[in-house]
Amino acid sequence: MFDMQMLASYKIDVACLPIDGVYNMDMTDAATAVTYIKPVTVFPIHFDTWPKIRVESVDFARRVMADGVSVPKVLTS
Repeated sequence: MFDMQMLASYKIDVACLPIDGVYNMDMTDAATAVTYIKPVTVFPIHFDTWPKIRVESVDFARRVMADGVSVPKVLTS
């Protein structure tokens, strides 16, 4: 996750970050990554497609909004 700090110098408009916490970073690490890269908009990805990676994407959105850095967008099916 700390490799995300290298992206801080770039102007990132949109970021798609995994939040499943099984095969990728979890929502806490993803929210921290958002504070590093400071995208305008962030989409959580890789979650809720099967029981093993079921997470509350709204919790991720709340964490991102609390930091006030980016606008989270959670897509639903």
